Amino acid sequence: MIQSVTTDIKVCQNYLKNPVDNFKNYRNDNVFEEKLAQARELAAALETEQGFPPLNTVRRKYKPKQFDYEQREETPQDPKTVFKIYFFLKIIDQTLSSLNSRFEMISDYDNVFGFFSDIFKLNDEDLLKLCRALQQKLTD
Repeated sequence: MIQSVTTDIKVCQNYLKNPVDNFKNYRNDNVFEEKLAQARELAAALETEQGFPPLNTVRRKYKPKQFDYEQREETPQDPKTVFKIYFFLKIIDQTLSSLNSRFEMISDYDNVFGFFSDIFKLNDEDLLKLCRALQQKLTD
């Protein structure tokens, strides 16, 4: 659908905005719990171990602080929280960053060439302004 010759750039942007919005919703705690429940069901169906392995019980080394305003770095001790922070959310953030950078080019094309799809609906002043912006972009 998106790769069709007759597909408009604005339609493509609307199609591509949905996955980005869905991944933004993945940062919600409820979605994490839903995905965790789905993973437990899948692990039960595959007859594998469910749950998280225990964290290492090595005593953490604290670095002395020189100033009162410095706080100790508290790392999470719960395996579920460690998984959520250091794996799940990190992958979601990297995916969002990748999607945004990939779709940024389509947004740039829409800003420059998007007026061609509505060219007959524009008045002369707006058309002249958009054509000058296109000329400026093409000569840079």
